[in-house]
Amino acid sequence: MRPSVSTSACSPRTSPGSRAHARMLVARGILSSEDGGAIDAGLDTISREIESGDFTFSSAALEDIHMNIEVRLAGTDRRCGGTAAHGTLAQ
Repeated sequence: MRPSVSTSACSPRTSPGSRAHARMLVARGILSSEDGGAIDAGLDTISREIESGDFTFSSAALEDIHMNIEVRLAGTDRRCGGTAAHGTLAQ
């Protein structure tokens, strides 16, 4: 499914907030620097996919753009799955 213009517009606002949250989790010792770097790299990949139109949005299975990004982030690197990544995107 191709994203709508309004859905695509959410991505630039989501990524900086998620990155800032991940940096805070690293600074607090909740995430390792390695995990924080993996999340940042995964968000780079997702941003490029959304911008190029290659990101696959699931309208039926996932609630919103944030859930779509979270599931894709978990697929970019094994360190991006689980509660650490979920906490990064649950803003």
